[in-house]
Amino acid sequence: MLLFFLAADWVYKEKTILTDIKRRIQTIVDPYFSFGLMVLLYLQVIERRFRDSNMDFVESLIGLFSGCYDNLDFNVHLWFLPCFFVTVVLFNIIIVNLGAGR
Repeated sequence: MLLFFLAADWVYKEKTILTDIKRRIQTIVDPYFSFGLMVLLYLQVIERRFRDSNMDFVESLIGLFSGCYDNLDFNVHLWFLPCFFVTVVLFNIIIVNLGAGR
C-alpha cells in the first residue's frame, strides 16, 4: 500500500482543489461505490445462502459509505479506496494549495 501512495505522489500534477476533487471522485469514488454496490447486491441475493455471515444489508451499506473495515464483511479490501481518496484530497489542500511546499 505504501508503494501505491508513493507512486501516486510521483505522478501527481498540481491542480486547483475543486478540479482535483472532481477528478478523484470520477476516478476513485464512483468506481468504489459502483463496484461495492454490485458486490453487496450479489452477496445479499446469491451468496448469502452459502456464506456464514450475520451482517445485514443496512450494516453493510453503512460500511460501504463509511469505509469502516468491520462493516465491509462482504468486500474487506475496499477500505483502501476511501482512505486513498481522503489522503490525496488532504495532500492537495495542505501541501499544494496552502503553500507548504514539496
